[in-house]
Amino acid sequence: MKFNMNRRFALLSLAALLALGGCSEWTDMESVTIKEPQVEKSEAYMQAIRDYKASEHKVLIGWFDNVALPGDRSQHLTVLPDSIDIVVLQHPELITEALAAEAAEIRTRMGTRTLCSVSFVELEAAFEAQQQTTPAADESGEEGGDEGSGQEGGDGGDEGGEQPQEPAADAFTLFCNDYVARVMALCDTWALDGVSVAYDGRSTTQMPDAEKESYLSRQQAFLAAVAAWRTAHPDRMLLFEGTPQYLADASLLEGCDYIILKMFTQTTVADLDRALRLALTDNVPSDRIVIGVESWPLDAADTKTGRFQTEEGKEGRAVIEVARWMNRYDAGCSKSGLAVNHLQYDYFNPYRIYQYTREAIGLMNYAPKTTTEL
Repeated sequence: MKFNMNRRFALLSLAALLALGGCSEWTDMESVTIKEPQVEKSEAYMQAIRDYKASEHKVLIGWFDNVALPGDRSQHLTVLPDSIDIVVLQHPELITEALAAEAAEIRTRMGTRTLCSVSFVELEAAFEAQQQTTPAADESGEEGGDEGSGQEGGDGGDEGGEQPQEPAADAFTLFCNDYVARVMALCDTWALDGVSVAYDGRSTTQMPDAEKESYLSRQQAFLAAVAAWRTAHPDRMLLFEGTPQYLADASLLEGCDYIILKMFTQTTVADLDRALRLALTDNVPSDRIVIGVESWPLDAADTKTGRFQTEEGKEGRAVIEVARWMNRYDAGCSKSGLAVNHLQYDYFNPYRIYQYTREAIGLMNYAPKTTTEL
């Protein structure tokens, strides 16, 4: 009862302050009196925002396509809606001092946390690219040697065709450890709030033995490198995004603040239910599940991305319809919030910047009256 009253007070205080003025600017002009109402400058407003984020609520996480040289206002963190909880920078190698300063500003003023992403897909692509550029070396990193080292013993020759897989695994592990450490070190370099780990795995049930061995070896190397970072940074945030049901060892998930299930291709409530049943295996914590959706694309020719069926059977926006789903359906998990891919696309709205992002936050976190609350 006390928690519900505190939560309602935080939400009502925030709503009252928001009613006095907009949360963000919507054009590129710099008129302080028109675009930035004084309520945004007041400490009472900022404290209400921070109190709201410190309370239990459904979070809004945004994947943000940061660039080295912002070309317009949509590429700045400081124009994001104040109620966004977490921003994940998709290109940590492109973080600049200016962007890091914006991340520090939104953390201090609004309690918004900024993370950087480390992706297994990008790791594998970087490894394969390196292998292509070093043809003179075998995959263990040692040069030459068509005949082998002789230290393998007398079996030699064509038998033992599986043996080259070991050096490949070793080379990948070394590369993986270096890559993950280097990317995650940017979290410290730029004083960010944590890391989001992207891993979209596959089922191994139909894999040939050799492929399965290589696949699991790479998965283990990646997760071990992430776990080492987690051990060294217990105070930072760690998110997992992808397909947790395909992790051979899911122990890392216990140390994650949120588990994001990417529902980019699901377009109906029935689709969500099926995907959730597949993802929520016994070893996947169900108390921190966030649903990932696509933004409505900027390309008018794209008529598929970011769509989701409304209750009336019409075409709607995924960010809005899944936000409604958060409070209407029992999914057998926590439904802790929403993650939006290409968040900055929603900046371009003729009515108000980030209009649908704001609406989704409101839909997830409304404070309905119940028989136990007065």
